[in-house]
Amino acid sequence: MQPAAFALALQLKYDREEIILNYLSRVRMGSARGVPITGFAQAAAAYFGVSPSHLTTGETAILCDLALNLRAGTPLTHPEEALQLRDQVLSRLRDAGVLSDSEYRTEAALPLSLAPDRIPVN
Repeated sequence: MQPAAFALALQLKYDREEIILNYLSRVRMGSARGVPITGFAQAAAAYFGVSPSHLTTGETAILCDLALNLRAGTPLTHPEEALQLRDQVLSRLRDAGVLSDSEYRTEAALPLSLAPDRIPVN
């Protein structure tokens, strides 16, 4: 099935929120110690030690970028890259009017706080 036809078939059966939630629960989000991390909730716990509802805006930005652009690195293995990507996503959110300048500055100033005693940074 062609991607456009598949997308149309999905939209006929499910609303957009259901499609997004299903994707976010199944998307590959890297791995840790050779174990795949699947889904947004598992990634929030593995990388930041929290449930998705307790993520900061910056942490959410990192996971959103990871869900869309899985690279060889994760926040655990490439923390500097994760911070750069976080700041790019936050900047786009500010430019789109989703974040105020103050919110952007506050989030961009936060250090990367990875889950303690979960998975060591390589």
